[in-house]
Amino acid sequence: MQNKNNILYSHLKLNKIKVCFIIVISIILGILEVYIPMFTQKIIDNGILVNDIGYVVKAAFLLIMFCLINSLMNGYLNILFAKTSIKIISDIKKDIYSNLLSYPVSFFDEHKTGYIMSRIEEVNSLNSLFSPAIVNYFKSVFSFVGALIVIIYIKWELLVLSSLLIPFYILITKKTSKQLMKSSRELNETAAEVSGDINENIRGVEELKRLNLEDKKKNDINQSVDQIAKLSLMRNAFTILGSESISFFLMLSRAIFIIVIGYYIINGELTIGSFFSLLTYTTNLFKPIQLHSSIIISLQPALVSLSRINLFFSKEVDWLKDGIQTINKISKIEFKNVTFTYPNSKIPVIKNLNFSIKEGEKLYIFGSNGTGKTTITKLITGLYSNYSGQILINGIDLRSICMDSYRKKIGVISQNAYLFSGNILDNIKLWDDSITIDDIEKITKQYNITNFLYDNKFRNRSIAELGKNLSGGQIQEIALTRAILRKPSLYIFDEPTSNLDADKKENFINVINKIKKEICITITHDRDLLKNIVGEENKTIELHSC
Repeated sequence: MQNKNNILYSHLKLNKIKVCFIIVISIILGILEVYIPMFTQKIIDNGILVNDIGYVVKAAFLLIMFCLINSLMNGYLNILFAKTSIKIISDIKKDIYSNLLSYPVSFFDEHKTGYIMSRIEEVNSLNSLFSPAIVNYFKSVFSFVGALIVIIYIKWELLVLSSLLIPFYILITKKTSKQLMKSSRELNETAAEVSGDINENIRGVEELKRLNLEDKKKNDINQSVDQIAKLSLMRNAFTILGSESISFFLMLSRAIFIIVIGYYIINGELTIGSFFSLLTYTTNLFKPIQLHSSIIISLQPALVSLSRINLFFSKEVDWLKDGIQTINKISKIEFKNVTFTYPNSKIPVIKNLNFSIKEGEKLYIFGSNGTGKTTITKLITGLYSNYSGQILINGIDLRSICMDSYRKKIGVISQNAYLFSGNILDNIKLWDDSITIDDIEKITKQYNITNFLYDNKFRNRSIAELGKNLSGGQIQEIALTRAILRKPSLYIFDEPTSNLDADKKENFINVINKIKKEICITITHDRDLLKNIVGEENKTIELHSC
């Protein structure tokens, strides 16, 4: 498991060459910023005050050259920093998406979709970790060292005065950042929860309307939005309070130094030119402290987000990715004393289940709702690993099998088949360019699935979210076609006749009867289905609540 620092550190390490360049350029710029005030002092003391225009021109020319080099290097540094930061943020996003799709299904059982999406969007908050203020802070640290040396050399008493003011900056930063961190965490968590609720309401909008819950849900969301507004205002208040307090003390410090430096000039201990240079150097002393304080305050939301996206790095990725055994064909499936309990539940949905099935056989699983029928298919397809007992595929423990090879041999036709964004053809081919139109037409004719796929306009029709512009029967036929095209050695049918009329149901029975050599598992409430299935190798399991 990675903590928030390790996540960031690992990506910085991958870009270590660019990071080193940034540090080196920052050092050079820090040194340049030490020399620029010196030129200003010399122009005044050795040129203007003694009426030497030649010296003024020469020194001013060198000052311009220094400033030009400083600007060019500063521009390059900002570009390099921006490119590095964009790459790091993009890589973190890629890691999150990759991890997310590798997590077991139990992870998605525990979190709402909207909540997960809100957490993902928080990655954008990490941009403030790489703001230009960070670059300026690095430069200011090195110019601080140079200013420290110069002030000690010219007038060490000014350093003592500076030290007396530093604790005020530290105190302001500490107090403000603590409150800001707390309010940011509360704000992000509330926003994620509201996003989850809104997503849930949109998905269930039809049922919500039928149950006349619109006003209730509106009030709930409005209260949550008001809470978000309150937390946002609180976070902004702490940010403004901290920033303005720091700015005030910076101006106060500058005023004090003007008085002190002016005193030394009046008494002849410092020159007029040193007034301008020392004022710059003393400002440079406070600059890293000021930037550090401002950065700490402004970075709190990003640090909170960095901590929260740890959700996507704190879980073990799909255990099945570790499997090394490849499967070229599924010849036999065995359940030996399998017991399974869903996460956040204490009651097992399946208890001590035993059965076996081999190629050429058909298994029919019956049972009332909640008895674990669909759960069996989830276990067979490897969506859950937290079961006791053994699930053997060709005599091999399922946990040691590589899912990439195993799942290619499975064709699942569910009552709630999922259709992806795109057109109908995409959802049949699943973006496999090796599958041709002729292959699809051959399958549909062989199994007499339907004739609607012969129409080019229909094949290229865009699918609405969740297939809302298709009938239940059409969705199931699309799922059946894409399953057969995979040429699986295991077919799993989950309530296959639930969305079919009498004619479609009869046709589906004919499809099952054509499956001769493969394993076929069917979950159904329809007991009449078995009467019409041809074959002597039919098996049945009757499930009951545990």
